[in-house]
Amino acid sequence: MDYVERIVGDIEPVSPVKWKRFLLAKYIDPATGDEVIASHPDCPKEGSFGPHLRSLIAILREKARLSEGQTLDFLSSLYQIDPAPATMEAELKRIADILKPQYDCLGRVINDAKVKHSDETGQSVNGENWCLYCFSTKKHAFFFAEQKKRAEHIKKRLDGDWIKVLTCDGHSIYSWYYLKQRCWSHGTRKDGWL
Repeated sequence: MDYVERIVGDIEPVSPVKWKRFLLAKYIDPATGDEVIASHPDCPKEGSFGPHLRSLIAILREKARLSEGQTLDFLSSLYQIDPAPATMEAELKRIADILKPQYDCLGRVINDAKVKHSDETGQSVNGENWCLYCFSTKKHAFFFAEQKKRAEHIKKRLDGDWIKVLTCDGHSIYSWYYLKQRCWSHGTRKDGWL
C-alpha cells in the first residue's frame, strides 16, 4: 500500500463579531479634577473595533480597493454589523495613526540611502488639487501629499548632503539638493534633452 499526499488550505468559518464589555475603573482626583481611566490590553483606547476588525476594514478599503459602500455591504452580509461611514473612516484614521511611526521610519531609511529617486504629481484631495510626492529606492517607496509643490516639503524629509544622490526631474524645487542625477525618463519624455 502507498500514500498520496494532498495539502488542502481552508479558512475558519465566518463567525459573528464577538462584542466584549470592559468595565474600566475611573478615578477623579479631588484636588485637580483630573480623570484617570484604567486600561486593558484588549480594549482599544479609542473606537469600538478591535485590531482584527480594524485590519479587515483596512484590507477591504486599501488593498482590495472596495468603496465605502461595498465595504459596508461586506461587513453587513458576512458579520451582521452596520457601522456608520463616519465610524469606518475614523477607524481607518486610527489605523493610519498607529502605523505612522513605522511609515516615517521607512522615510528615514530612504533618506539614508546613497541613491534615491523623487517625483511629484498632482493629486485630488477632497476636490482640491494637492501635490503627491514619492521618494523611492529599489526596495522601498514613501508617499506623502501636501497642498502645494514646494522645496520645503522635500527639505523636511531629505538631507541634501555631499554624498547622497537624488535622481529627479529638473524642477526648481530640487535646486537646493547638492548631488543630483537627472531622470532619463523625464529627459526623453518631457524635456527632450536626449
